[in-house]
Amino acid sequence: SSDVCSSDLQGDSAAAWQTATPAVANAPNHETQVRWLRVGIDAGQARAVLSFVTAQSPGDRGALVAVEALARLRMGQPAEAVALFTNLPVDRFEPTDALAFIDTLDALSGMRPARQAASRFTRADASWIEVTARRALLASRAGDARESSRLSDLVHGTDRSEEHTSELQSH
Repeated sequence: SSDVCSSDLQGDSAAAWQTATPAVANAPNHETQVRWLRVGIDAGQARAVLSFVTAQSPGDRGALVAVEALARLRMGQPAEAVALFTNLPVDRFEPTDALAFIDTLDALSGMRPARQAASRFTRADASWIEVTARRALLASRAGDARESSRLSDLVHGTDRSEEHTSELQSH
């Protein structure tokens, strides 16, 4: 039957997480471990992921802070997630982490704090395009037409590089 109960799906994700748990625990490096933990969150196993992360020694948790924040967010703990994201260095964010942080901060504290946080994420490559779009939206909401237009140009691939280069050189 094509009708699948959400409890069946939850059971399947729980079983999948049980199968993946040894792979997480024995991952050859933090990058692989983080990927597995993100799969667990996506599979609806935020509580199990959080249990795993919080059981790690403090020295090993640095690479797992974003995962902990996402798990807490999925568990309905947005303030805790924002606190974790706030102290996370920019280079530890994935684009999905940045979006979760910006959107949660916007919902909890408003557009200004969200825009300030979003300004930390300046990468403009393809994997970060949604973050750039969110920055453009926040700039527009703030009434900053020039910044919104500049960011929108980046999103739409119409960055006028010469104009921006001369703009940067004049500062």
